[in-house]
Amino acid sequence: MICYFCLAGLAIFLYVFVIHIFVKLMLLKLKHGKDVYISFIPLFGDYFFLQQSFKKYGDATEIFKQRCQKNPNIKFVASNILNKIFLFVHDPEYYKQVLVNHENYTKVEILYHPKLSSTSILFGEPQKVKQQRSLLGEAFTFEKLKQRTPIINQVLLEKLQKEDKTNVLDFLTKTSSEIIIKTFFCKELQEIIVQGNDITTEMIDLITQLGDMQMNDLYVSIKLALLGRRSFGLFPSKNEKQLDARIDRLIDGTLMPIIKNKIANYKPNQNSDFLDIYIHAYLNQKPNEPKITELELCQLFVSIVSAGTDTTSHQIAITLYYLGVERQAQEEIRQEILNVVGNEVDIQPQHLGKLVLLNAFIQEAFRIKNTVIQPLTRIAKETHYIKNLKVEKGTYVAALTTAPSWNDKYFDDPNKFDYKRWLSQRPIKEDNGYVFVPFSAGGRNCIGQHMAMMTMKIMIGQILRQYDVVVDPSVKVTFPLVLFIQYSPQNLVQLKKRKE
Repeated sequence: MICYFCLAGLAIFLYVFVIHIFVKLMLLKLKHGKDVYISFIPLFGDYFFLQQSFKKYGDATEIFKQRCQKNPNIKFVASNILNKIFLFVHDPEYYKQVLVNHENYTKVEILYHPKLSSTSILFGEPQKVKQQRSLLGEAFTFEKLKQRTPIINQVLLEKLQKEDKTNVLDFLTKTSSEIIIKTFFCKELQEIIVQGNDITTEMIDLITQLGDMQMNDLYVSIKLALLGRRSFGLFPSKNEKQLDARIDRLIDGTLMPIIKNKIANYKPNQNSDFLDIYIHAYLNQKPNEPKITELELCQLFVSIVSAGTDTTSHQIAITLYYLGVERQAQEEIRQEILNVVGNEVDIQPQHLGKLVLLNAFIQEAFRIKNTVIQPLTRIAKETHYIKNLKVEKGTYVAALTTAPSWNDKYFDDPNKFDYKRWLSQRPIKEDNGYVFVPFSAGGRNCIGQHMAMMTMKIMIGQILRQYDVVVDPSVKVTFPLVLFIQYSPQNLVQLKKRKE
């Protein structure tokens, strides 16, 4: 009898996770022909190749790049995750519709946590996100941000003078987080210690551990894939319990008392930082608008600081790596900075538009190795179409916005690092406006992209004024994926003080 139950269970498993999903993929192939590439690995799908790519090539994305270059005309890759179809959309005309029509999707739960990020700008429902972007949007315009350049310069120059720079990524992370907190948040949030760490170190560590657990812990990842947001608090593992306890200490024990105190002592028309703007909206809520909660105020701080810190610091680190490799370009860009900025201490807003070579180099670093390979994966709320592609409810959809950067349909010699391509009138051969979108696009693009670019230019510019960026050519470099693409070993890039 037990054998019959085992056989029946095996048959159900094979049907649900293998036969059923394989047949769906074959039907997609029959309908779309050369427009689709099928990648089927039971249970794991295309994610199986992330580790395989790193093991074989030392680069987590190399297999995907080679596939793209061998199949330059595919519109999308159809794969699987457990018993669901997973579409990786390559063609800019197709993923444009994903990015523009974002209300058709919810975001997959990687980095989601009910207390840490549930109402943040990453995971909020369309009306909530619209409200958040309306409240914060003006503060992220260039006209407003350029008033913040003295803070960026001050923090960076102090850090360059005092801090250890042996681990460049660690240095950049600490510097970026301090810049964001001092730029956008009140003094009460600038000097908090949690579990022996400064608050940004604790937040980034929590988010990194959360993402790593959700992606690499088999029990947690399967539970999340099967149950979605219902999985939180359901039969938690030891690691989940420990992480939840740390998140409780951060939110309930640290941030919530500060938020409550700010609300109690709020004075009208003092809108000097993000919390003031949000507290004003919280105290003047209208019945027909999405409700703002005290938890949302806490999550605002976590999401803005952690997202801005991680993405900016990792991309600056990658850009410095390529500056260390491209020595002639480094000298050309340094000379441009010295000519434009002269003897002024700060790199100021009027300098930024004149740093043409630096901007081109940053663009090429984004193209060749964007540390964020795609916007967060989405799940279709209802059955709909992306052009002629039918997307069924529950399908996973990823806009693989890095794919065009690997494709010679869009860029000449795409494997070559050539920053001067961006100095030509037409660096992109065919462009619908969505071929090169390093900060995503559409209604849920990166709200902080102007801040990120301004910070990158100032930080890289000030570093090049004072330091040579050096990469030891004898050291084997690899590019693992740890939430973000990064280089390894972490001491690969060195900053050597220049002689006056």
